[in-house]
Amino acid sequence: MDQNGHALLPAAIRRGLGLREGSELLVTLEEDGRVVLLTPASAWTRVQALFDGAAPPPSVVNELLDERREEARREADGG
Repeated sequence: MDQNGHALLPAAIRRGLGLREGSELLVTLEEDGRVVLLTPASAWTRVQALFDGAAPPPSVVNELLDERREEARREADGG
């Protein structure tokens, strides 16, 4: 690390991540002391994985919407 706090990544790691001059890199410190380097694309993939399965399948959503519409029709008809 130099006096400005810049660290040099070995060429093999830069090549493996597809990094070039000006490339962005997300650096995080894990609770266990590990430093994790992520490209924006790999960070986005991790975020998407967090939400996989978080929403019910569309068929369930559509079924719930249909039921609510039917209830609203009955209420509007006075029943």
